[in-house]
Amino acid sequence: MNRPDNRNSMTPDLLEAFARCVKRCGAEEGVRCVVVTGRGNCFCAGADFKGQLGARNQRDGEYQSPWEKSRYNVYGPFLSLLELRVPVVAAMNGHAVGGG
Repeated sequence: MNRPDNRNSMTPDLLEAFARCVKRCGAEEGVRCVVVTGRGNCFCAGADFKGQLGARNQRDGEYQSPWEKSRYNVYGPFLSLLELRVPVVAAMNGHAVGGG
């Protein structure tokens, strides 16, 4: 994770990039191990809520947060690590917060 200025807090974009990376690691035959770490002095500060305040739905004016779309959007990228056929190492540095 590479958002050290925000303590590697998760955004929907970061989660999508993480999911793509895991998928790519699973497809590459040369990958022997996956190491997940956070750049800087914090592994992850959880969800970045201040950057994702949501917006009103254009049709009915209802509030919709990017985090409300699906729980899988939040947990799916991490759960997909379980499907890899290589060892996965979490190189934890500093705080590791779930949820934000």
